[in-house]
Order: sequence, then structure tokens, then C-alpha cells
Amino acid sequence: MIRKSTRFRFASTQYGVNHGLIGMLLALFIVLSHMPVVAEARILIVGDSWAQGVWVGGLMDQPLREEGFEDAVAVGEACALGGTRADQWVRPEYRQKIQQTLEAHPAVDMAHLIIGGNDVLRRIKETNVFEAWTEEKRTREWDAVARNFQRIVDFCLDMPQVRHVGLAGYDYLNSVTANEVFAIRPGVPFWRHDPVPGQRMLYRA
Repeated sequence: MIRKSTRFRFASTQYGVNHGLIGMLLALFIVLSHMPVVAEARILIVGDSWAQGVWVGGLMDQPLREEGFEDAVAVGEACALGGTRADQWVRPEYRQKIQQTLEAHPAVDMAHLIIGGNDVLRRIKETNVFEAWTEEKRTREWDAVARNFQRIVDFCLDMPQVRHVGLAGYDYLNSVTANEVFAIRPGVPFWRHDPVPGQRMLYRA
């Protein structure tokens, strides 16, 4: 009787341990399934104030989430710098910013470039290039900007972890999205016309 009772108690205990283990695994699964997704930097934003606006406003992260990439975010704190030009980003001290950011975020495999606007503005700000410059000079100037842009692209692609480089132009922000991001007060005009014909710049009251 003692032996039978001992076996019964052992069987009951053994069954209880298995049941508890299953319960713990189930609880762990429920906890993990409800944990927020930890996003990882996958895109490096490089460029001027337009790039900085995209970075600071999280305008890259929002479409990533909307497309189901909740575990991916952009990074640009050190490389999306207002006022910078393409002819600066080819210099060693600026290239180092790109390299150091990539080293700090080894999962980044794409660079998103918004560069060149300030190079153009620097040339046309005080000069009507269509009157003061010949066509040949305009071509040389624009080609110089393009060459620097290409050098930045090549530098990024030479980084082993970078598989893609995206090039962005200077389109206009969607006013609804921009109003939300920059919290502009109702009734305050979002766009102002700049002295440069055809250019419109973001403005905050």
C-alpha cells in the first residue's frame, strides 16, 4: 500500500509539474505577443534642412509603419543637418559623420539623400544666372553640384552594410501632414513665396 501510494503521489506531482510548465509557457507567449515592437534603425537620412525636417518630424517612420514595417525606423541626428551643402558632405569630417552613424547602427542598410538645394541656392541667391551666366557656365556649375552628389552616393555605397541609396528631390510637403508635424496654428499660412521665382519655402509663424 505504501508503495502504491508513493507511486500515485509521484504521478500526481509529475502531472502537476507538466501542467505548470505548460501554463508558464502559455503565459510567456501571451506576454511576448503583447510586448511593443522594438524598432531598429534601418535607414540613414543624410542632407540639409529638408532632410532635417524629414528626420525631426518622423516623416520617414510614419509611412514605414503604415506599410507594415513597424520594426524599422530612420536615423538622422548626426547627418540630417540644416544648411549643409553637397560640397561639404564630400569632405572627410562630414564623411566621418556618415561612417560613425553607420557603425553605431549596424542594421542600417539604406541611405536616403536630400542634398544639393543649398549648393544651387548659393549660386543663384544674388545672381540671375539666366542673365549673368552663359549657358556653358550654367552647365559647369550644375555639373559640379551633380559630381559632388555622385561622390556622396559612391561613398555610401562603398560602406559594406549599405545596399541601397535613395535620392530625394525638393517637392512640397503635404500641408495637412506638415501642419500636424509642426503644430502650426489654424489660420497661419503654411507657405510663403520666396524672392527666388518658382521657389516656395516652409515657414513657421
